[in-house]
Formats: sequence, C-alpha cells, structure tokens
Amino acid sequence: MLPRWIRAAARLRLEEFAPLAFFAPSAAVTLKASLFFMERGERLPPRIAHGLVRLAATAVLMLVFFLLVKRGLLGRRLAWVRDVAPFLFCILVYTNLHDTIHFVNSHDVHDALIAIDAWVFGVQPTVWVQRFYHPVLSDVFSLAYMNYFVISVVVVGWLLLEGRRAEMREALLGTVLSFYTGYVLYVLFPAAPPRLTLASQFVRDF
Repeated sequence: MLPRWIRAAARLRLEEFAPLAFFAPSAAVTLKASLFFMERGERLPPRIAHGLVRLAATAVLMLVFFLLVKRGLLGRRLAWVRDVAPFLFCILVYTNLHDTIHFVNSHDVHDALIAIDAWVFGVQPTVWVQRFYHPVLSDVFSLAYMNYFVISVVVVGWLLLEGRRAEMREALLGTVLSFYTGYVLYVLFPAAPPRLTLASQFVRDF
C-alpha cells in the first residue's frame, strides 16, 4: 500500500503539482537568506522580509486550496478556481525566487553572455542600438515586453467566459510550465540585464 501522501499527490494535476515542487526549495532558500542576515546581526532587507510574508500567505493559500480540492468542496460552479489557482501560485513562487537567487547560485554568467555577444556580433547589440533610442520607442517596446503577461491573462479569461475549460486549462498549463522552465534556467544561469552590467556604456541624455 502506497503512503497516503503519495496517493494524494498522484491525484493532482501537473499544474497543481508544480507549485508544490517549487514551493519547498523556494521556502528553504528564503529562510536561508533570512538566517544569513540574522546571524550577522543585520536587519532583514525589505525584499527578504516581504518574502517571508509571501511565504506564509502562499502556504496558507495552498493549504486551503488543496483541502478544498481533496474534499471536493469547490463544486461545478467554482471548478474554474482549481484551474486558475496554480497560475497564482506560480507568480508567488517566482517572486520569492527572484529576490533570493544569489543564495541558490551566486555564479552569475552575464560576463560570459557579454563575451558571447561580442564574439557573435563584434559589438554589444544593446549598446550599438542606442543610436536609435527615443522615449516613444522605449515606451512602445516596454509595453510590448510587458504584454506577455496581459495576453496570458486575457486569453485565459476569454476562454473561461466562453466556457472552453479544456482550452483554458491547456493555455494555463503551457504558461505555468513555461514560467517554471524559466525559473530552472534562471537558477542554473543567473545573469543581470545589460542595463546594469553595461550601464557605463549607455548614453543617458536622449
């Protein structure tokens, strides 16, 4: 007979199991970061203190969610909550990981990426392209970049309103798996963006 927790995990959907798998290491790293500052007698940085609050809130939300799922208390009218909740957990887990990444892997690879860009292009693309900088273009491209999140939410919301739950779950699963794949790669290859690593080379008076 399999242990009860294994049988319970086997009944979870893939998008529900992923937050559990990532929550544990995220919590461990955030606690490690907290102990690092506490042992040195330093005040916790806001990002770490807020991370502890997010951890507690995430743990409570996950516990309530999985209890509702286990006991079948959501019902047909609230079944969409089960579909959407893993996306919320995904965002909460990412926020903690983003703030504590250097307690997982402190070996940034941005110097290697800068060298690869120079080898491939002969220049640093982000520095070379600054000749075309314009405030309007910056706003347009910033909105285009942020749009990935808006599109994800809008598509899922539209599919939900249309009653196309199968397609909605598929869209959410793809989004969640993409996020977690990005998290794993970020842990393995942490790197700061060019706006930080190449800040001295940028022209700021455009």
